[in-house]
Amino acid sequence: MKKNGNVSNDCCENSIVPKLIITSNSGKNTAGGGGLTFVEDMGDDRHLIEYKLVISIYQNETLIYMDNRAYWTRLIAERGSRIQHQVPQEVIETLVKLSLEEYFKRMK
Repeated sequence: MKKNGNVSNDCCENSIVPKLIITSNSGKNTAGGGGLTFVEDMGDDRHLIEYKLVISIYQNETLIYMDNRAYWTRLIAERGSRIQHQVPQEVIETLVKLSLEEYFKRMK
């Protein structure tokens, strides 16, 4: 598989291309609803945020390894409010470490 047009043509023979994809799923924060109980609207919103790190390793412009790792976090916010959330540095470092550890295991 060759590199796509989004990757710079001037990179070296061996390159690592990281890509962080952030997605969220938002909705009303509710409780209950199991069995015979009613679903209760808690009056705020819940946000499930996924951080997915995709690492591609190329050798001579040919993809030799691709891995993706994900981390989920949950936030509760006032109904209808706009949220701002920064990806914790520890999360990024852990995702990179796990992905590269898997690559080096396979290269042995």
